[in-house]
Amino acid sequence: ASTEERLNYKDRFLTESVFQWECENNISAKDLQALRMSKFVHLFIRKVENENGIQQPYIYVGDGNFKNERKQEKIEENTGKTNITYLYDIPMNEELPDYLQYDFGVAK
Repeated sequence: ASTEERLNYKDRFLTESVFQWECENNISAKDLQALRMSKFVHLFIRKVENENGIQQPYIYVGDGNFKNERKQEKIEENTGKTNITYLYDIPMNEELPDYLQYDFGVAK
């Protein structure tokens, strides 16, 4: 997905140990089935894509698994096209490290 498209996704921490992830627009049936069959997921995150012109790296924060699939339909304002995505909760095996909780809006 382009950066502009990705900005509209609902990826975020719900709590310090549950991440909400939205798959790409109009995922293929084959890829959707692969998500559903996944036994675990490794989560890499970054707060911003680039800072002061420097591309920021992803940080590995742990693993979990996909739960609570929710189908979403979005209509593009400029084209009227319907995009379908799926939201998942990813309960993590470990909490987000304290030093990252403030940056990702889950500080206690």
